[in-house]
Amino acid sequence: RRFEKALDTVINGIVHPLDAGMINGRMFISVCGVGFDAIVSERFAKSGRRGLISYVEQGMNIWREFHPEKYRITVDGRTWENDAALITVGNSSQWGNGAKITPLADSSDGFLDITVADMFTTIEMPSLAYLLMTGHLDKSSRIHLYRGKNIRIERQTGGPAHADGDWFEAGTDIDIRIIPKALNVMVPEQ
Repeated sequence: RRFEKALDTVINGIVHPLDAGMINGRMFISVCGVGFDAIVSERFAKSGRRGLISYVEQGMNIWREFHPEKYRITVDGRTWENDAALITVGNSSQWGNGAKITPLADSSDGFLDITVADMFTTIEMPSLAYLLMTGHLDKSSRIHLYRGKNIRIERQTGGPAHADGDWFEAGTDIDIRIIPKALNVMVPEQ
């Protein structure tokens, strides 16, 4: 936003390598996932309306009829089954608008962070939203955090998934992996 600062970074900055991720052959920089947030991404895109209010409206409408799915999750060879409202895999911590869905993620550590959210009640939403916005989602008993390099998510039926908020139709098997040091980014010297 500041031309002088941007130009100074180009001239005097340093190259900092950042990781990226891949979900079923699609690159993502920040987060990807399946479940509730992927359904909201799909409906939001199809609604033709932009903005946070439209996104929240879509989420509330979907929540009224939402049921969790059963997933089989494999992270670096370790497998378990879990009913979940959503599974988000993050290279960085944020969905957007400051919401830290994978609060411990670091985009240059060579790992992906996984947040598995158990189904929760409507009455629990305000406290979960507070934890989400303050970066303390890991304090909730409804949230389970994992780390890995190769993630496989299996579900009984296909449906939407998202990569950096852009939804796409995905099948029953979803493969996610880290691509270490995939991007070279110019950053200020300090």
